[in-house]
Amino acid sequence: MMGRLIEAQSEEFSFMMAMMLYVGSIYTNNIDIAQLRDRAYDMASGPLETTVWTVQALLCICIAALGEGHVDLCGSWFQKALEMALELGLQNKSFADAEDDPVLAESYRRTYWALYLHGSLRTVREHLGHFQLYCTTATTELPCEEWEYQAEDIPTPVSLKEFRQQGTSRDYSSWAYLADLIRISGESVVPLLNVGFGADSEAIDRADSRIVSWLLQLPQWKKELVDPEGAVDMILYHALGIAHGLRIRIQLHLHGAGVQFRVPDLVRNGPIFQPSSLFPSSVTTKSHPWMYGSTALQGSLALVGLFKSHLPPEKFSPSCTLGLERAAMPLLDAYLYGGIKTPTLRDKIMLLANVLRKAGEFWPIAKAVSEDIIEALEGATHVEEQEGGEQEGGEHGGWERTIDWLVPSKLYEEEGFNFVPPMSIEQMNTWGGQMLRPGPGPVKIEGQWM
Repeated sequence: MMGRLIEAQSEEFSFMMAMMLYVGSIYTNNIDIAQLRDRAYDMASGPLETTVWTVQALLCICIAALGEGHVDLCGSWFQKALEMALELGLQNKSFADAEDDPVLAESYRRTYWALYLHGSLRTVREHLGHFQLYCTTATTELPCEEWEYQAEDIPTPVSLKEFRQQGTSRDYSSWAYLADLIRISGESVVPLLNVGFGADSEAIDRADSRIVSWLLQLPQWKKELVDPEGAVDMILYHALGIAHGLRIRIQLHLHGAGVQFRVPDLVRNGPIFQPSSLFPSSVTTKSHPWMYGSTALQGSLALVGLFKSHLPPEKFSPSCTLGLERAAMPLLDAYLYGGIKTPTLRDKIMLLANVLRKAGEFWPIAKAVSEDIIEALEGATHVEEQEGGEQEGGEHGGWERTIDWLVPSKLYEEEGFNFVPPMSIEQMNTWGGQMLRPGPGPVKIEGQWM
């Protein structure tokens, strides 16, 4: 189907092809990415046809630009994609309903909800204050499961309104749960970030409670589902990571760690979580080192625990990289300043750093965050050596057991992660030529672009 579309409207797909070749080159060896990047960037910045394919390509290239550290370009191209999508009417059920092919109609629905997702992530990540789609009336229905889409067996879709009305009476697609989480973020989390450090305690509790409630409603079988290669449901696991990340984001913000606060700031400025004057004087940081900031710690350990499943770093979206950095901060805060310099906690921090390091083989932004985390740990190790060694066991033995329970140390039966096989430049050229010939299947937004 895509081949026929390209044959009939080759100019309409020229930007899509440029984007695919550029992004594909990021995951390959022995290819000069610069020329492919320049061509895709030039096209993204110039005049483009107003089509759903252009919206998809703009969304993908803005995520890739973020992964390479071009935040300004990411924002500009996302806004361009959003305006084009609303001009086309992707938010309306009638847009997808007008398409005779059910797979293409599903692709249209996914395009709108992917914009909804990434716009929300950007709003929280960069503290933009507001996101247009939060208050846009959308009637387009929710996407189906990934395996249904890949098999081109599209079920009757449901709307977000139907999802909310029927609640836990049945199971829904991972996309449906993800869209509901983003709705919660827009209604309860973003307003807290806008208020600042003086947010109402009841509003804070309500936002956290809604996220925890969302986590509890997820069907257990969906968390345990793996594909033939052993990988988890990437849509669901991105949603889980976002949920834990939102809990952490709220706590960091309320304790003064704003949008510009990074790991080097934690090392330079001291602890984020300070003792509360509301606690009895008998309670001390020494005897209860994580009485303060415990919600942030829970979120961080739960997020790190996701990587005990087969969650390949190359498929973890660059949009979530800064969320992983924020997950490291409560752990580093405990290790550097909370008196919990134990091997177990250090291992959890290193796990997060190594996940980012692996992702950094493709995305410079992840590599930079990994280096910051490792540098913070190395600095702490140097201090420990000067002071006579690392703490082991002792009064923090209970926390060792708690951390091990939340995040088991043994992550894999087999060592390492599976990566996309490298391609030579000849293979890339052959692949590009095949894409321009007739072939089955519509343009799809794949899981790694979550």
